Amino acid sequence: MTGPTLGDTLTGIVGLPVAVWLTSLGVGLAAERVIGLRLHNALVICLGTCAIIVLSLPLYALGSSDVWPLVVMIVLGVAGLAFARDGWRARLNPGAPGIAALGVYLLYMLPVIATGHWTWIGYNFVNDTSVQMELADHLKVAGTHMVLPVTNTAGASVDNYLGSQYPLGSHAYLADLSGLLRTGVDVLYQGYLSALAAIAALGISAAVSSRLGPRRAICLGFAAATAYLTLQYAFQGNVKELGTMATSVSAVALGAEAIRQRRPYAGAALVAFPLGATLCCYYAAGVPYVAAMAAGLAAWMLVGERRRPNWRWIGPAVFAAALTALLSIPALSVVSQSYHVLHTVLNSSTPSGPMLGQLARPLPLSEISGVWLNGNYLLPIVAQPAGTLTAIATGVIFVLMIPGVVHSVVKREPAGWLAFVMTGLVLLEVHHRVSPYAGAKLLAIGSPTIVWVAGLGLTWVSGRWLLRAASAIGAALIFAVLVGDVLAYHHDQIAPTKRMIAMQDAADHFRSSGPVLFWESDEFVKFFTRHAAADAPFEAFTPMQAQLRQPLSIFDEYYDIDDATLPFVESYPVIVMRRGPADSRLPANFSLAYENEYYEGWVRHPTPQVINHLPLQSEFDATAPASCPAVQAMVAAAPKGSELMVSQLPPSVGYDVLTAKSRPYGWAAWPSPPGTVIPLGPGNEDERVDVPATGRYAVWVQGSFPRPVAVDVNGRRVGSVSGMDSVNQWAKAGTVTLTKGGHSVRLHRGGGRFGPGDGAFGEIGYVDLTQQAPARMYPLPLDRWHSLCGRTLDWIEVVRP
Repeated sequence: MTGPTLGDTLTGIVGLPVAVWLTSLGVGLAAERVIGLRLHNALVICLGTCAIIVLSLPLYALGSSDVWPLVVMIVLGVAGLAFARDGWRARLNPGAPGIAALGVYLLYMLPVIATGHWTWIGYNFVNDTSVQMELADHLKVAGTHMVLPVTNTAGASVDNYLGSQYPLGSHAYLADLSGLLRTGVDVLYQGYLSALAAIAALGISAAVSSRLGPRRAICLGFAAATAYLTLQYAFQGNVKELGTMATSVSAVALGAEAIRQRRPYAGAALVAFPLGATLCCYYAAGVPYVAAMAAGLAAWMLVGERRRPNWRWIGPAVFAAALTALLSIPALSVVSQSYHVLHTVLNSSTPSGPMLGQLARPLPLSEISGVWLNGNYLLPIVAQPAGTLTAIATGVIFVLMIPGVVHSVVKREPAGWLAFVMTGLVLLEVHHRVSPYAGAKLLAIGSPTIVWVAGLGLTWVSGRWLLRAASAIGAALIFAVLVGDVLAYHHDQIAPTKRMIAMQDAADHFRSSGPVLFWESDEFVKFFTRHAAADAPFEAFTPMQAQLRQPLSIFDEYYDIDDATLPFVESYPVIVMRRGPADSRLPANFSLAYENEYYEGWVRHPTPQVINHLPLQSEFDATAPASCPAVQAMVAAAPKGSELMVSQLPPSVGYDVLTAKSRPYGWAAWPSPPGTVIPLGPGNEDERVDVPATGRYAVWVQGSFPRPVAVDVNGRRVGSVSGMDSVNQWAKAGTVTLTKGGHSVRLHRGGGRFGPGDGAFGEIGYVDLTQQAPARMYPLPLDRWHSLCGRTLDWIEVVRP
């Protein structure tokens, strides 16, 4: 397989939302029938989504594979459609809320659709997505049972997260859908996040449609569910937060419907499903949402219904609490341990200061407003008029919340009240107690409800001119939300799907070959090599971390294989490496057994026996001059009967872009990795290189290229490099025939385009021209070691034939 297939792409973009629609509708109709209420079709889908989560997770917690959750989901879905009130044909159409949901899904999926194949967003930003994919995939095979024995990095990572009682409710439904569609969770991942946002749009639109009418309900549901910060968290792969957002919004919408139906016990059952799902999606962190929702319902009875507390409240309240607890047993059974982990990891301070995670600063509360006219939510808005317009829109939204809440109480429409109380109480009680990293998650989860309540504030007017003014303000706010979303679409990084598939193909090739060292610093190695006994040595949880000749940090770092100790390298029968111009050849007893566009697989043989290894390398180059004293010392310690083995690589020449003679002003120096630049705008960078010999040369560029960078040699286009990459890796632009002597090289980065991720930060490090000639490895008698002094080589070894 060389790239994403059309079948997977169609399944990931089209098949998944259809599967969510039908399964959630069917299971929701079954739940509706059992509860004994008649709901809006859109609310049935919200109910069904929550029901699938609370029914699937307990089966996975018992150690089931995806077989029994699928059986339960399919049986209930078919039964629900078969015995639907008014017939299944009348229940398929979600009405006007379905239009809002479709619009939300398409907006969240726009980067994937524009790319033209399945992928996901946020690569190399918050690569926790790799863990989320692992966990969902593991549920399909063994539920929440841990991996014993641990034979690869994927297993070590899964064991660590399962041992910490990581919340898995959102993953459970994804695992169900993956099994149902017979498609990998990686293919479905971004579509699943988008579908969760669409579920929220369904709930919001359905909750207000009877009061506002279909058009305004569509606009409000769409605007609320596309709130900027929530979309950004979907674009960085936060499945727990999107699941919690969807289920908590569903709790508000279904809670409002329960109040309208005025059937206490049926209403209690209706609310229990989304509250149980919220606990399943967030475990201990979901408790504040459940408590806030309960407080909101009780307060509504006092404020909205003007009813005094009496003994008749006790029965439905106890029933709701008991059913919620029953539906969230997997979460409540570990709530103490889950709280302990959360308190340890996400409290407001640590010995080294506040925990920021991926944040550059604590997010201001204003970012919950849904409007942020900057492609990067991590940074303050310094450009004008974007900063002023954001402040104005945020202020208007916060002010509109007041009439929105008042309107809900006066008109006895509980949805706005419940949304405001739930989000407000959670923020009031929790936000100041947790770290900025955790606080940002609360803002992302609560942002749609803030926009929802503010939108209701625009509906509390009468008179032609006031209505026109309210419509104009509403349209302006929706436009502001969309502008922020488009900027996020332009800024957020797209995963290199083709390389991920190549990574998996390389690992699958050696599936039965024993331990495989996968020498690349990429957090997705552990997921895409999960079917092999693969060790990703730069991970925190792995069978064996990289053993380097000099103790150095390994997190988000990459080193040449010659930086690893010889015993570490020799302990693996198979080593897979990235292809590039600056990597050393493996020791003499390894031979190339597999290669694809991105990776090479090397197999170790019994002979020759490598006794000593002298690495020779320099920055951005796998070679360096051999030192006579070092060679002499190695030969002096060589045992009788041994010989030297020498690795000599083809000649190459290159330069550091940071020090090139004509670097554009906007290509700023970047500290990590050292020597790189971040091209903040278009421009041309020129340099001249001296080629050591006539021949065919491959032109490589080090870095990540969200916007393509073209390479010209002597004024002729060689090719271009594009796509995000892992740290310190290379992309091949093309090949060119060159004569010995000087040649001009130009890098050209064009202006911005509308493509997804085109505005993301990338980096450019080094340009290398390597002659297209085979590497040489040859033996040399020990007594001829003097001939190696001063020669530029890859390495020298003492071997026993």
